[in-house]
Amino acid sequence: MEPVKTDGTFASLLKNLRKRAGLQGQSLARAVGVSAAAVSHWERGARKPENPGVIRELLEALNASAEERAELLFLLGRPPGLTPEPDSAEKLIRALGEGLTKAAFHSSAVNRELGHSSVTSGRT
Repeated sequence: MEPVKTDGTFASLLKNLRKRAGLQGQSLARAVGVSAAAVSHWERGARKPENPGVIRELLEALNASAEERAELLFLLGRPPGLTPEPDSAEKLIRALGEGLTKAAFHSSAVNRELGHSSVTSGRT
């Protein structure tokens, strides 16, 4: 696979990978499940894809090498090699909530043992 030329932007890399894959914008849009206008926005640098599922489909449709995938993800502001599952954000939020609930419970227990009020209203 021949490396693609780019100016270091997501838009440029995407457009050149699409051309190398022999795809028209409309074909890439269909493969990824977005509108042709969305692909056009991405290639002009007006927007970037944000949906993890769309990003995953984009990487597959472009038949990008591991290095190109890492560069695309980097240019999107995502850690290379990480395309989270759609429900992973929900799982993370749930886990954080559980952790915060446990921390609040333990903080309240410590404050009770020390004779401090666990909540201060800030009112005088």
